[in-house]
Amino acid sequence: VQTTRNISYNSKIKVTTAKYYTPSGRCIQALDYSHRNNDGSVGKVPDSLTQVFFTKSGRKVFDGGGIKPDISTPEKVLSGVATALERNFQIFDFAGRYVQKKSSSPELKNFKISDDDFELFISEMSGRKMDFETVSDKALKQLKRELKDEGYENETGQQMDDIAKAMEHSRKLALRQHADEIRKRAEGEIVSRYFYQKGRIEYNLSVDPEIDTAISVLQNPLRYKALLRGTQTGNK
Repeated sequence: VQTTRNISYNSKIKVTTAKYYTPSGRCIQALDYSHRNNDGSVGKVPDSLTQVFFTKSGRKVFDGGGIKPDISTPEKVLSGVATALERNFQIFDFAGRYVQKKSSSPELKNFKISDDDFELFISEMSGRKMDFETVSDKALKQLKRELKDEGYENETGQQMDDIAKAMEHSRKLALRQHADEIRKRAEGEIVSRYFYQKGRIEYNLSVDPEIDTAISVLQNPLRYKALLRGTQTGNK
């Protein structure tokens, strides 16, 4: 539990003033403020110090680690190609061109880019240099440096160039491999042009895997009750 205190320059500081306990008696605080490091920082409560508690339905829960989800969904990591398209404002620019071509605003609910419009975007990007670095790119750069240092640069130069061209081709193929991810980022950007931040949030919620999973659990009373009893676990 945190309380705000006014400080100078119209600012505030948040101070932890209490802990949260659930009805079972479990403290859900994840950080161990009672054992600070030498520099004043705090870490997680170690597993060796956690305690077991039981909910009213008999489910086993642990303190010291915050609230852990009953169902874990795969971690969302943005691909290198999607990151590059956003970093270079290519998705942003595409959204601007899209809006300029349309005479009326779309409906927010179930908004989708047409296949023709998305194919046009893919075609445009395929004709440009894909400016993002993969693990293989970094390894190739390191290999080139080592070959140069060891005096093999002239003998291997053509082979390195051939590998670099093949990797550039693979980066263009990545547009297809991550098309679903790129499409969603583009749709979110377009929606924000018509419906602003509220519309972007509403769109993102409609394609959020955690939201979809939560809804599916709530629509399945047997599974929901089994989770509360601790008789079923989920991993997706």
